Amino acid sequence: MDEKELEEKRFELEKFKIEQEAEVQRARLTLDQEKAKHDEKFRRNPALISAAISLAAVLVSGAQVWVAHISKEKDLAVAERQNQREIEQRSKAQEEQFVLERAKIIIDHRTELFSGDPATSQRMAQLVQTMFPAGIASKILAESPYGPGNAAPARNLAIQKFSGDKQIISFGHWQNFSARVVDENNRPVSGAKVVWQMPEIGTLAYVGATDNRGISTATNMGTFSVTGTHLQTAEIADRDTPVGFTDGTKVRRLGARVEFKFSQE
Repeated sequence: MDEKELEEKRFELEKFKIEQEAEVQRARLTLDQEKAKHDEKFRRNPALISAAISLAAVLVSGAQVWVAHISKEKDLAVAERQNQREIEQRSKAQEEQFVLERAKIIIDHRTELFSGDPATSQRMAQLVQTMFPAGIASKILAESPYGPGNAAPARNLAIQKFSGDKQIISFGHWQNFSARVVDENNRPVSGAKVVWQMPEIGTLAYVGATDNRGISTATNMGTFSVTGTHLQTAEIADRDTPVGFTDGTKVRRLGARVEFKFSQE
């Protein structure tokens, strides 16, 4: 129970006590008045005068309690409003300080954000979008190729063979293949999803994410006991595709694809 509710309960109790006492005094005054009707000296009756004075005292006491209650209620309301204003002012000051500190971070790292290597610039752009509201972040990153709405859309991404094409793999062994995802300006794209698959072994596929250099790597999906040339593909998949082995028929592909050939001996 807070202070205001406690004050309400205390006031109700005082009010009840005063009302009860007033009723007793009214009854006493009525009785004395009836007696006074038969008394020729009514105006000089001490009991009647005493009862009237007692009733008046009770009424005055009740008025004082009521005035005190009103005053206390106003004081509590004023204190509550003052406390709320202080909380709002502290919160606003803290938020302003936080914004200034975040802005200082951006100023101190302007080179990395706008003219550093692609991987660093992309990480810095992601940091800005995490630290600031969307409206502010978009203004800060207006000059950055990695700002909101500035990056190339997924349909403009391209995939390139990076390493592993035309290699020879011994039976029962595994070797790496790497593909690189770039945007329309040939900049590496990190976090893109690449689905790897060998048509010869069915629908089994592996989904990997590109690193800061835009590269995704996977081993050959199968190995064969006979000499021959085999095919492994790498294709850009939807960015929300989970990483790991999966059924290739359930992967949403975006069209860009490269083929790696390898010989089994």
